[in-house]
Amino acid sequence: MWRVRTVHRTPSYGPPCTSEELSPIATASPGGWRSKARSFISKDIRADPDYAQPEPVTAGVRTQLGVPLLREGAVLGTINLGQKRVEPYTERQIQLVRTFADQAVIAIENARLLTELRESLEQQTATAEVLQVINSSPGELQPVFEAILEKARIHCGATRGTLLLFDGETFRAVAMQGFAQDRAEQLRRGISVRQATYWEPLLAGAPFVHIPDMRLIDNPVARAAADRGARTYLLLPLRKDGALLGVISCGRDEVRPFSDKEIAFLGNFAAQAVIAMENARLLGELQARTRDLEEALEYQTATSDVLNVISRSTADVQPVLDTVAETAARLCNADAAGVTMREGEVFRYVSSPRTAAAEPEYWAKLRQRTIVPGRDSISGRVALEGRIVHVADISADPDYALPGVVESGRRTVLGVPLRSLAQFRPILRLRCTQQHGGTITVDSREGEFTELTIRLPRNGQAARNSA
Repeated sequence: MWRVRTVHRTPSYGPPCTSEELSPIATASPGGWRSKARSFISKDIRADPDYAQPEPVTAGVRTQLGVPLLREGAVLGTINLGQKRVEPYTERQIQLVRTFADQAVIAIENARLLTELRESLEQQTATAEVLQVINSSPGELQPVFEAILEKARIHCGATRGTLLLFDGETFRAVAMQGFAQDRAEQLRRGISVRQATYWEPLLAGAPFVHIPDMRLIDNPVARAAADRGARTYLLLPLRKDGALLGVISCGRDEVRPFSDKEIAFLGNFAAQAVIAMENARLLGELQARTRDLEEALEYQTATSDVLNVISRSTADVQPVLDTVAETAARLCNADAAGVTMREGEVFRYVSSPRTAAAEPEYWAKLRQRTIVPGRDSISGRVALEGRIVHVADISADPDYALPGVVESGRRTVLGVPLRSLAQFRPILRLRCTQQHGGTITVDSREGEFTELTIRLPRNGQAARNSA
């Protein structure tokens, strides 16, 4: 199809037809210059049996000249001249129009190259801006998604856009532009795969889904989108190793399909979104491993500190208990930690450094309190059950009844039993014999003493025994 782009006429030529579409078959020469890329001359269009354009005939045009605009053998357009008298154009005039046609082709080509250059620069700038957001927001996906969607929508002339993540069943929007608030909330809640069946090609591995007119899709979701003004839609998948991670969608409020260049451009943004998601995942894993290592180092350091206190306090256990309580509170991010010890049939608090420093009067009362095995306190439960007790909220625990603790604002509590060394005899003996081939005996009397006797063979004897 050919379209008239510009008309220059004399006052008597007749009305202009700048928007008229012309078919090569319906015009002057079906097998003429358009198919053979040569000039067309009609001495008198009224006498030409093939000429079928009524407007020039009605306007009184008699002689016509058509010269093609050629680039590498392809016809880009034509220059047409007409006059209201039967007077063929001279060869010199025809050659002059051909020169003008060549100049027009040069201008068209320059405009095309400049347009492509401008579009390329715009795309490179948009890509660079997205990369800058990725670099400035390590591990943060939301600003990256917003930037990608904004650039994609603006540079492709879309009126609305969405970036959705896929969890295997539902597409949920994480970034949106151009939607009303109620529709935005619906997209955040998600679209089931069963609802939007026209998205199914993406699940099957399609590189994109291009819908020129949503009104032509027999689907309730598509019809609802068309009723809201969306006509042309493009969906591009976010994939990693073949797995569908999400979708970028861009829509227009008019029936105007996306070009191949626009689809390729949006595909670059989809690839950038996948790169950002993978970077965030890897960074998250690295940070998690770093935290684990830091935590392990902190635990080892704390254990070493406690052992140092033990080695320096052979005759006084109080510094050890204070160090254990303070270290446990610090490592577990607790407000306070306390240690209770058994005295006959009851338990008493013997250490709570943070409580003693912050609330000396309360600590004095707490030290006088006796705790018996039962469910009314954490220490009582540990003593009763002989295991670790963890209560997420003591204010909601119907059995917890220790006065003053709930009123002090404490909510989550953890109790760990202090076991007698005799309970670890089998473990100690097993490790000792496995490591050295020797023996270990433990003699202890609860509340009085614990005695360990370790016998290790000499190296030579151990070697002979192992042989």
